[in-house]
Amino acid sequence: MNYENIIDNVQLKNIYLGMSENCNASCSFCYREFYTPKPKGFMSEGIFTSILRQIRESNTIESVSLTVGEPTLHPQFDAFSKELNRDKTYKTTVVTNMSMAHKHIDSLMGYDGIVMSIEGHDKESYENLRKGLKWERVRENVKMLDKYVKANSKTSPLRKINFIVDKASKVKEFVNVWSDYTDIIMIDPMLPHTFWKEGKNELKKTSENLFSFSKSNKIVCTEPFYRLGVLADGSVKPCGTRMYEQKDYGNYSNLQDVFNEQKNILWLRNYREKNKMLGCKNCRHSLEVDTNEWQNLVDEHKDLILNKNVVFAKGLMEVNGGTWEKQNNAV
Repeated sequence: MNYENIIDNVQLKNIYLGMSENCNASCSFCYREFYTPKPKGFMSEGIFTSILRQIRESNTIESVSLTVGEPTLHPQFDAFSKELNRDKTYKTTVVTNMSMAHKHIDSLMGYDGIVMSIEGHDKESYENLRKGLKWERVRENVKMLDKYVKANSKTSPLRKINFIVDKASKVKEFVNVWSDYTDIIMIDPMLPHTFWKEGKNELKKTSENLFSFSKSNKIVCTEPFYRLGVLADGSVKPCGTRMYEQKDYGNYSNLQDVFNEQKNILWLRNYREKNKMLGCKNCRHSLEVDTNEWQNLVDEHKDLILNKNVVFAKGLMEVNGGTWEKQNNAV
């Protein structure tokens, strides 16, 4: 990691767009489960139009990712997607649990990348983790998208399945079920979650089968040196982990000014520089999975790495607007 390049090249390149903060699932490992009440809300047409105008006028923004809740629940998902993907000079990615994909196939096909959030290799394992969703519906939607992609191979989006695992996960079963319907399966360790309360943060286990983790002085944090998140109400956030911690990082009306001048973002940037780009205390993204435990998992599944579209990422995966760059699987 070249710290000087990051510090010397501070530009707003990526936007995380929380178009929908609603979700139709209750997953025990999701950050939303740590908030009461759960985040809700849809981005208005006015806010979306303003943000899209700024993106189009920018000469630095390279990618836009729809994330946070379930984007396809937004009543105007199709209309917003059409505008977002029209005559674009940037890459677009949508993160979806695929439960509503059958209603939005044409819109999904307009994106450069589709990140499919899926866990489970059969009805029981899937519905136990993705509570509120139906295995059959999601399975059929993934197959339906695959048919569209194969029929439009020159213009179709790159598809990736995120599979976050603990020690009890059935990796081979999962890959056998899903690998034919996606371009890449990225396997990451399930992390404990950062729970924010009254300005303080602590880590909470999401599963008794978690791998072992320790605070790392190797994992750097580049937030917010090139990315901002925007929630449905137009409020701006510096990173995904702190999405609901504070409400004073600015608003959508001038994203470049917020990025370049907002005092809390400047403070966070200075904090990163002074601490050699280390992350915030007790942030789950500053944890490193136990090397031996992760290597054992990789060694058990070398056949998948060689013969399937599988990457054991351990966080070593670059996601940039629908372009996923494979890294070395070795630790």
